[in-house]
Amino acid sequence: MLAAAQIFPEAKVEHAFLDYVDGGRPIAFDPVRTSGEPFIDLLRTLTDAIAGGRFVQEPTACRFCDFKAACGPQPLLELRRRFKLGDPHLGAYLRLREWR
Repeated sequence: MLAAAQIFPEAKVEHAFLDYVDGGRPIAFDPVRTSGEPFIDLLRTLTDAIAGGRFVQEPTACRFCDFKAACGPQPLLELRRRFKLGDPHLGAYLRLREWR
């Protein structure tokens, strides 16, 4: 919705949908939540974490990912995940899971 508002500044963005799945289950999306400062902060935290290399692969998402080869074999992925979960720099990233 933020991108649409920037691309089409003269139009009011009234509806949106998110084509996203979690383990094959549809996830509810409330477009109203994308208009406030908390959502902007969420995006900032997420993009800063990714840009800084502070993110953890989620093995449960591998079944749906088209880029599995980029992460390496499953045992390496799980070892890397255990190592990264202990990194104190990941605090802000891990708190994103609590954002609802």
